[in-house]
Amino acid sequence: MRTAHSLVRLVSILLDLAQDALQFLRSLLKEWVTHYNRGRPHASLGPGIPDLQSGQLQARLCGHRIPIDHQVVAKAILGGLHHEYSLERRAA
Repeated sequence: MRTAHSLVRLVSILLDLAQDALQFLRSLLKEWVTHYNRGRPHASLGPGIPDLQSGQLQARLCGHRIPIDHQVVAKAILGGLHHEYSLERRAA
């Protein structure tokens, strides 16, 4: 009787762990899809991104010259495995 109870408890724990892992993977995939469609540079667009968000600056720079009133800002994505970079106007 005790063995059956232990087995049921073990299966319950494993199901909880699998559910947590599935939830984590779903959230990671959702973040990656957003990055793929909105943040990832596309070679055919030059320095552009496919789905430019409102308020986001489109880079129209030649080489690596950054306007004096702007700065490059990094945003960690995918748990810090990758970063997206953007230009933001410096605070006055």
